[in-house]
Amino acid sequence: MTDNSQSVGNAVIRVCIDKDGNVTSAEFTQKGSTIADGGLKNKAIADAKQWKFGKGEVDTQCGTITYRFKVQ
Repeated sequence: MTDNSQSVGNAVIRVCIDKDGNVTSAEFTQKGSTIADGGLKNKAIADAKQWKFGKGEVDTQCGTITYRFKVQ
């Protein structure tokens, strides 16, 4: 994911997936996050919702994805 802002830091997104590997929820969590920029939070959430994971045995699994934003 690319972004043209000058903000730097981490955005931690908590995601839950169903047994088919589809993301069923994605939300920003402050724990581990270091950004306050709402635009970057929204971009990270939108990107996380597009992920596809492998199939699993349980109905729902949850975890986190950490996005690291840096100026290039």
